[in-house]
Amino acid sequence: MYLAVKPEVPGWLGPRSVMDTTTFPPKVTKVHLVIEDWLGDDLLQCFPCQFVTEKLMQLLTNAGLSGISFESIKVTEGDQFQELSPGRALPNLWRLLVGTPAGEGEIGVTHDMQLVVSDEMFSWLASNCQLNNCSTSQWIKPPEQLEL
Repeated sequence: MYLAVKPEVPGWLGPRSVMDTTTFPPKVTKVHLVIEDWLGDDLLQCFPCQFVTEKLMQLLTNAGLSGISFESIKVTEGDQFQELSPGRALPNLWRLLVGTPAGEGEIGVTHDMQLVVSDEMFSWLASNCQLNNCSTSQWIKPPEQLEL
């Protein structure tokens, strides 16, 4: 069984991001993430990108999963960060790049960049890192389009 994962959204892609919005999903070549409110989860998203904390990056790297890589990003505080996340420091985040189609491995993405993980992988993630603000729903691979 696979789960569609909807991670915490801590902010928005900032002005120093480089993105081609003439395609769907937009192609992002440089990420600047502005964090307004981080509740502490280790897996985050801001369409069309997914992010992981340094802790989760190390866990995934040590697990030896194929089809994923990581990219450094620029992270800055938004105007409301100090008010909405009192006492928290900005997390050290990495962009999670997933090259596996959804339903073909432990971690994959759909054509519209929805993160999909096996239920075993989600259980492993939930037991090894914080995902308190992440929601999931069952994901069923759509049938192949029939050619006429």
